Amino acid sequence: MLTIKLLTMKGLQRIRVESVGESEAADRLRAQLFQAGYTLVADDTASLAIVFHEDSGHALTLDSVDSPLEARLLANLEELVRGPVQLHRAGGNRDATRAVITLPPAQAEVVAKAVFRAIEQVSTRPVVPPADPTGTDDEPEVVRLLRGDNRQLQHLLRRAMQEREAKILEQQARFEVIDLLNSRLDARFTTLIGVLETRLDARFAAWVETQTAVHQAARSEMVESVTARVEAMSDALSQQLRRPWWTKLW
Repeated sequence: MLTIKLLTMKGLQRIRVESVGESEAADRLRAQLFQAGYTLVADDTASLAIVFHEDSGHALTLDSVDSPLEARLLANLEELVRGPVQLHRAGGNRDATRAVITLPPAQAEVVAKAVFRAIEQVSTRPVVPPADPTGTDDEPEVVRLLRGDNRQLQHLLRRAMQEREAKILEQQARFEVIDLLNSRLDARFTTLIGVLETRLDARFAAWVETQTAVHQAARSEMVESVTARVEAMSDALSQQLRRPWWTKLW
């Protein structure tokens, strides 16, 4: 029994848009795909690839392979451009998921719109798995999936592994940044503690020196005062002893 499966969300569709030289159509298509939520890539992991070549001396030409992508591109180009579209299957393109479009620059906007519509239709259409080469179409699909016959599933699994590896690398980078920040904070904290200790030691030493000087000055003043009093008492006693003894009788 054949099982119909729907393609995944737009975010899982990886589209590569290339151009030979500058191409307004390529720029417009990239903007539309980005706004629609598709994933734009520049490597071979793309599920669909569109190549634009703008040439003022060339008619609108589609170089592709007989496939659903070619059918939708041709239908939308003929509908929106409203002109002849040359189908070139003898070109260099042999990939059913890739299309090369040569167009006059004046048709860039309408061609980009037609290609975007074709991608939308191809990305959301039901996909019927190919018939089992052994002729047992009623074979459970889980068996075919385990055997690896479903290319779409393989592509999604590869992409999931790539995203998982990317997330792991991102987490490792974050941990390294956090460790670096912690080490810098520890170094700054240690330096700050050292500076504070140095300043506190200097202030305490200055305070002790000031208090010592104050106490020494007070002690010197007290010693001078006591010495002056003792000397005054000694002078008075000496004068008393020098007077004749009879002067002391009256």
